[in-house]
Amino acid sequence: MAATAAALLFLLFIAPTVLADTELSLAEAVRQALEYSHRIKAGEHDSASARHDFNTARARRFPTLSLSAVSYYMDETESIDFPIPQVPDMEIGSKENYQADLKLSAPLYTGGKLSGSIAAAEAALHGAAYTLEARRMAVAYNCRKAYFNLMLSDIMVRSAEASHQRIKIIKDDAQNLFQNGLADSIDLLDTELAFQQTRHALDIRRTARTNASSILANLIGMASNDNITITEERSSPDRDKYNQQSSAMINRPELQALDSRIRSADQLARISAAGYFPDLSAYAGYSYGKPNRDQFNSTWNDFFMVGLSLNWTYNFGGKTRYSIKSARQSAFSARMEKRDLAEQLNLYADIALENINHAARSMAISEKEYQISQNKYRLAENKHSVGNLTINRLLELEKELTAAEQAYRASIINYYISENEYFYAVGSPEIYGGL
Repeated sequence: MAATAAALLFLLFIAPTVLADTELSLAEAVRQALEYSHRIKAGEHDSASARHDFNTARARRFPTLSLSAVSYYMDETESIDFPIPQVPDMEIGSKENYQADLKLSAPLYTGGKLSGSIAAAEAALHGAAYTLEARRMAVAYNCRKAYFNLMLSDIMVRSAEASHQRIKIIKDDAQNLFQNGLADSIDLLDTELAFQQTRHALDIRRTARTNASSILANLIGMASNDNITITEERSSPDRDKYNQQSSAMINRPELQALDSRIRSADQLARISAAGYFPDLSAYAGYSYGKPNRDQFNSTWNDFFMVGLSLNWTYNFGGKTRYSIKSARQSAFSARMEKRDLAEQLNLYADIALENINHAARSMAISEKEYQISQNKYRLAENKHSVGNLTINRLLELEKELTAAEQAYRASIINYYISENEYFYAVGSPEIYGGL
């Protein structure tokens, strides 16, 4: 009973975890990675924060309503003593004080401070959006790279399994020949050594495949022990797709984010220059209280007021001038960074394009080598079956066939990896799709 209960616990809790299997296409993997990424979620919050900052800057154009109210008691007040006995002393103010003031003010002229701050906040808003898009593109790029690595690991495992099966057939054949006196112990040892080597190679490939699956699972928010089954069709790509292409238009969001940073720095220089000009605002107010304006009669009274307010300051140390120069230097710095990044991305795109064409040529060569190796091994099997080829030579040809097969299968994935690098370099929207 105890053994049965333990088996049931294993099936209910442990086995589902180990045997979890998920079929996943490339486009679906990218979608899940975009939904799961914490960096993207952080960027979304940054973008929302920038949106609120922009709304805050725009709100400064609107009138502002302020209310102040105070109530207090004084134990003594000033008074006027008249020398005429018939005239009583007159108290100035009131011991009990109640005062409420309502004021509405609106900016009329700020020298460019308001419009500059709004434009700077808008540039920051666009910059946050481009930064978010850059993060999305980076996540898609890393997800595709992990997916292709898993595809490559799948191919390597299947090739190692096929090699292991071929060696097993040769090993069994050598055993039969030995039993019939047609092979010696050296042949048995050679086949046994080759068999153990393929077992080791297969274990290495399976471990690499498990690790590749764990990396992809981590990117898309799955448990690391969940097994991912690749469903993307491994068709041979169009080798001439990029053959005639010499350059590409770079559309990376990082460049647009730097444009926003440049605009923001230019607006900060404008805001700093506005420090030379005064601020003019209009206001209207209403006051109600006791004694309020009437300092001689402790009565409730109110009044309205309307007017203009002018504020202007000047620093004799050149504060405004230096702040303008600082903002301009920041703008120059952003322009230089954009120029440097554009040069790097153009170089990166050219290299990626050259790697794609190289991968296409390598794929064509590897395919021919694989076909030749297949033909050689098939002929070698025929010659070995009639005793015209040694087991050692057959093992060498099997290794050659395995290497050629792996090189050809890998060349297809390397083409897609190179294409992924190119998509990321130029900022292509195709990075969010499948093959």
